[in-house]
Amino acid sequence: MMLASLLPLCLWGHPGPAQAATLEIGPGDDLVGLTQSLGPGDEVVLANGNYPIESTLVISTLGTEDAPVTLRARSPGQAILQVAPNAEGVRPGTLLRVDAASWVTLSGLVLQGDETWTQVEDPRYYGLVINESSQITVRDLEVHSVNRTAVYLSGNNTNIRLEKLNIHDVSEGAGIYVGCSDASCWTTGLVIDKSWVHDIQGSNASGVVFSHGTQGASLTDTVIYSTTRFGLYLGSTERGAENVVERNAIWSAVEAGVLVEGNAILRNNLIFNVDGRGVWTRNPDRGSWSDLVISFNTIADTTDWAAELDDWQEADGRLVLSSNALCNPIGYGVQLDLVQADTALPDTPGYITQNVVCGLVEGLDSFAGELLPGGGYTDFSDAEGWDFYPVNGAALLDAGDPAGDAFIPETDFNGVARPGANPDAGAYEWDGEGNPGWQVQEGFKTFDLADRSQAELVGGCCKNKEADTGAALLLLPLLGAGAAIRRKTPAA
Repeated sequence: MMLASLLPLCLWGHPGPAQAATLEIGPGDDLVGLTQSLGPGDEVVLANGNYPIESTLVISTLGTEDAPVTLRARSPGQAILQVAPNAEGVRPGTLLRVDAASWVTLSGLVLQGDETWTQVEDPRYYGLVINESSQITVRDLEVHSVNRTAVYLSGNNTNIRLEKLNIHDVSEGAGIYVGCSDASCWTTGLVIDKSWVHDIQGSNASGVVFSHGTQGASLTDTVIYSTTRFGLYLGSTERGAENVVERNAIWSAVEAGVLVEGNAILRNNLIFNVDGRGVWTRNPDRGSWSDLVISFNTIADTTDWAAELDDWQEADGRLVLSSNALCNPIGYGVQLDLVQADTALPDTPGYITQNVVCGLVEGLDSFAGELLPGGGYTDFSDAEGWDFYPVNGAALLDAGDPAGDAFIPETDFNGVARPGANPDAGAYEWDGEGNPGWQVQEGFKTFDLADRSQAELVGGCCKNKEADTGAALLLLPLLGAGAAIRRKTPAA
């Protein structure tokens, strides 16, 4: 094998960057020994095939920006690292571990379990673990059929980028879990982008978890569905930079599509078909409950509140709820849980404006401009078919708050530019008849916007909020008793 002849010269006793090598190996080569012997600048290319992993692959190399370490598949998706028992029948606890490393890139690999992955007892194994590392890039990675968390960031990590990951079929654990639940470790500068997390099962299984101590992270353009608990959990940033969540699609979660317990900005997200709340906020009782922005999201078809806002009176920073589409026509729209003092409710905490709501409302005041009546599912192109793009004449059009305090995104869920003077409420900006962007479906989110020039010439229509607004309001489902009346008693 090529590996056998090159390893003594290029890897063991590695003298430094001058000896960096590019090696191609196959399923019969010693991959475990190789990953333990990498030096700055080394690139390992895995030929197509199945690689039985009997003991954890560990990369602990300190690469540099000019000499990173790379482990990649020759053909993305065709190099499969699979859990396998050793001679004693013991399987590794983790397939691939990046430990105390820097400037490492993993690309195009598949990490998968074996037939034992549905077992809830031993053997149990993680997919990828990144621990105490920095400047790590993971792209085009598939992790599936594991019975612990698929991708786990443990310890203190900085500047980790996870791009275009496909994580699915986890029988116990999370899709992606970041940090330590007691904030005993920190993760900063994390980016999760254009990924696909689905079919995450188990007794406490969430799609993506930012545990306490995760700060300055971003989750963008990611598809999350079919989880047995939260789609996304955002813990306390421990007074650090807020976590940013934008342009994601989340559905088929339980208890909450997104649970927020820390500083965060949520914009342009689509959350629907949740057996519980769409977005739920609450104080984590860590002395860190402060800044939160929830604006320009579309949340619909939830069995509980589209937005349940608990503990806003306890927060001591910036609070924004603006320009969202919150739609449960015969259910629960939005609840702001206010604690009554003596006989009067306090003023609404934070900046709350121009949310388009259908469904029951508690704690908000329509006469103060905090909410506007929506047109129900008739505001959307095809809610039953998962198309929440607004129709012409929808109550959402031009209904968003143009003030800077509303945190208007530059673009919408599709990547279409938003006008600062008259933005639409919800995750989408109306750009002509028919959704010009990605149709919500099981798969990666794409950004192939349709060419609207011909459609505009043929249709001869323009964006006109007043065109059919009256008809839309006539179809408005009942908001429920007290829709425009502030609650007179504390929440149960």
